[in-house]
Amino acid sequence: MADITLVCPTCAKHVTISEYVESGVACPQCGRVLDRNTPLASGPRPKLATMSGRTSLVSEKIKPEEPPPPPPLALPPPSKLRALGRKHSELQLFLVMALSWIVFAGLLGGLLYWEWKAQTMPQWLEYWKMARWVFAGIAWVVVLVPAFQEGWLQGTLNLLVPAYSVYYALNKLDYAVLRAIFFAVLFALGAEFYFLPNDTLFHIVQQSATRWSEGVRDLIRNTGHKMRT
Repeated sequence: MADITLVCPTCAKHVTISEYVESGVACPQCGRVLDRNTPLASGPRPKLATMSGRTSLVSEKIKPEEPPPPPPLALPPPSKLRALGRKHSELQLFLVMALSWIVFAGLLGGLLYWEWKAQTMPQWLEYWKMARWVFAGIAWVVVLVPAFQEGWLQGTLNLLVPAYSVYYALNKLDYAVLRAIFFAVLFALGAEFYFLPNDTLFHIVQQSATRWSEGVRDLIRNTGHKMRT
């Protein structure tokens, strides 16, 4: 007895049957009915890629992974004044700004009146000489404390560089009322050059700094002279 090997035209499966089998035999792989009269060309010819379990013999290009999106820019925290504008209505923000201008005008007007009276009244002048140190200290503190709250660098700059305090109060100080106090005192001290040109606080500070530098210079000179002798 001889066997016949049939090739499934659908999946190319080799099926061996007996030569006496006349009825069709189902392909064990794809289920197509095969017999000895089944032409090998019938049906679509199997693709090698299908036989290997792939859709194509051409290797698909691996798409490069897309880089992750860049993280959003870290925005600086909103200032106190901007935060106030977000949390409160425009009317409340207007009232805060109006209050700062009232404080500025009232404090500056009172200090200028005091200097004007000190021109002709010696008692007022003596009081002013003592009080201006208090006002200058208050103006310095209202800038120094928020600067140290913001960071040690800002606080140190305000502590060691007086001119930086003006820049900080104008551009970085978020408390409108404190800014009004600082500039009211600063303008009043600057007005001394007009009302009290011979007794200005800046002139006194300059004289004190000059005396201190001369004392340090004399101390160094005397120490060097003693070392040589």
